[in-house]
Amino acid sequence: MSSASASAWLAASRLRASAVILALSLAIAVTAMVISPPQGSADVPRATGLALSAGVLSLVVYGLAGRWKHGSRVRLERLALGYQLLAGLIVSLTEVLFTYNADATVRGVSWVCLWIVLFPVVVPMRRRRALIGALGTACSGALALWVARASGFAEAPLQTDIYLLLPNFLAAGIALILHRIVGGLRARVDRAEAMGAYQLESPIGAGSMGEVWRASHRLLARPAAIKVIRRRSMAAGELPTHHRGPDQEEDFEREAQALARLSSPHTVQLYDFGRTASGEPYYAMELLDGSDLQRLVNGHGPLPPARAVHFLKQACRSLIEAHDAGFVHRDIKPANLFACVLGGRHDRLKVLDFGLVALGDAEGPFVGTPAYAPPEGSASAAADLYSLGAVAYFLLTGSAPFEKASMPAMALAHRNETPKAPSSRREGISAALDAIVLDCLKKAPSERPASAAALLKRLEALELTWSDEDARAAHPSR
Repeated sequence: MSSASASAWLAASRLRASAVILALSLAIAVTAMVISPPQGSADVPRATGLALSAGVLSLVVYGLAGRWKHGSRVRLERLALGYQLLAGLIVSLTEVLFTYNADATVRGVSWVCLWIVLFPVVVPMRRRRALIGALGTACSGALALWVARASGFAEAPLQTDIYLLLPNFLAAGIALILHRIVGGLRARVDRAEAMGAYQLESPIGAGSMGEVWRASHRLLARPAAIKVIRRRSMAAGELPTHHRGPDQEEDFEREAQALARLSSPHTVQLYDFGRTASGEPYYAMELLDGSDLQRLVNGHGPLPPARAVHFLKQACRSLIEAHDAGFVHRDIKPANLFACVLGGRHDRLKVLDFGLVALGDAEGPFVGTPAYAPPEGSASAAADLYSLGAVAYFLLTGSAPFEKASMPAMALAHRNETPKAPSSRREGISAALDAIVLDCLKKAPSERPASAAALLKRLEALELTWSDEDARAAHPSR
C-alpha cells in the first residue's frame, strides 16, 4: 500500500469508527429516553424518528467510507465534514424535541458539545474544514431552537438562549485548539514512523514548499538533513507544473531515484526518499556544515573575485553532470549554493534543492526566484547558466543584476534592460570576468555560453586561484 493510500485508509477507518460510536450512542440514549422519558418531554415520537435517521445516516457514511478507503483523501474529508454538520444538526433537533419543556427550562449542557470537541480530534481533517465543522455544528443548536419555536414551542428569554448555546461555541474553540495540538503530534509521529531509519532531531528551516530537519540514522549515527515537502503545497499548486496531476507521486519518486545517481562532489548527496503516512514526500540528504552564499554575502559583503570564481567553477561542475544526465535545476540562486567544510577542506560548494528539476530541456515555465530568472521564462540548460550568471553578479557586487520593487518589474527588467558591468559597481573586477558574467546574462539563450562545460573553461582561463589556506583565512573562527 502506498503512503497516500495508507493516509486515505486511516481517515476512512476513523470516520467509520466515529459513525459506529454515534450510532451506538444514539441507540442507547433513545432506548433510555423511551423507557423513561424526561418529565415534560415535548415530542418523543418525532425525536425518536430523528435519532433513527441519524443512525441511518451513520450507516450510509460507514458504507461510503469503506468504499472510498483506497481513494481520495480529499473526498473522504468532504464526506466527514458533511457528516459532522448533518449529524450535529440531527442530534441538536433530537435533544430539543426530547428535553425542551413548556416553560423553556434550561436542562444543562448539550450533548452535541461532545460531538463538536471529539470529531475533529478523531477524524483527521485540514484546519479549514475543521473550522467549518466546529463552528457549523455549534450553530446547529440555534437552528434547532428556531425550528422548535417555529413549530409552536414556547419562546424563552435571551438569557436562556445564551446559556443554551454558549457551551456549543466554547466547545468549538476547544475543538480547534485540540485539532491543532493533535494534528502537530500526529504529523510528528507519522514522520518518525514513516522515515524509516532516520530520527528527526530539530528543525533547520522552512520555506513555502517544505521544512528541513536535522536528523540522524538510527543505526549508523550518521547525521542527515530531512526535507519534508508539505502536502498542502501540492494541493495549492505551489509546486512546479510537472509535479502536479494524477501522477505527481510517481514523478517525485522517479526524479529522486534519478537524482540519487548524480555523483558530483559538488551536488548535495541524496541518501533516501520516501513518504510520510500522510502522503508528504521527504528526502534524506547529507547534512552540511557551513553557510549558503546568500547569507555569506549578506553577512560579510561581496566576495573577492578569486573566491567568487572558485564557487562558480564548482557550481559549473555540478551542472555539467546534471545537464548531461538530462536534468535542469530551475532554481539556481545564492541560497541554493552552499559553502561548507568537507574532509577538513574549506569553501567546498554544494548545489542544493534539486526539488525543482525537470527531465530534459523542459519547455514548461521557469519556476525559480524572480531576481535570478531568465528572460525567456522557460526551463533549459541555458536558463540555468543565466541564473548562475546572476548569482555571479550577486557574489561580486552584493546585489542582483536588477533590483526592482515588484515581480512584474523584475521580469520586465530581465527581459528588456541590460545590466551594468560588475566592475562599474565595484573595483578589482577584470574585464575578462565582466565579459563572462555579462555573456551569461545575454537575453538570447544562443548568445550565452554553449554549456556549463564551456563556462567552466572560460572561468579556468582567468587563472584566479583560491587555495584552502585562503579559505581558512576567510574563516578565522574555524
